[in-house]
Amino acid sequence: MSKPVESEEWFQVAEAFEASGLTQKEFSAQRGLLLSTLQSWVYPVSVKVVVA
Repeated sequence: MSKPVESEEWFQVAEAFEASGLTQKEFSAQRGLLLSTLQSWVYPVSVKVVVA
């Protein structure tokens, strides 16, 4: 999977991660993402959802 670049795409990736039940490491490996990239997007998206 190519890395999503749009915020909406990353929001979908973060939601998919949350629903997957996988660890961040497992999820990023399955999606072909760097762990640090996933981590940099999962936290801000989860905070945005809680605050919104």
